[in-house]
Amino acid sequence: MIRLFKRNYKLIFTKKAASDKIDMMYDLTCDPFEMNNLIGKVGMTTSDSIIGKAEHLRYLLIQWMQRMDGGQM
Repeated sequence: MIRLFKRNYKLIFTKKAASDKIDMMYDLTCDPFEMNNLIGKVGMTTSDSIIGKAEHLRYLLIQWMQRMDGGQM
């Protein structure tokens, strides 16, 4: 699993696409004990704002990985 922190958000997702584990994102300011997963809730709809934040965090991670690998991903 990969954990990514940005300001008050924590995003957790698996490295393997075939994994049955759900992605998780928490607002650590409002939910310091990580009880309310903002994404990946079964049967719940996630707002476009939350999906946008999660995608932005993934994008930042990919950029960082490319810089660390010298662009050889």
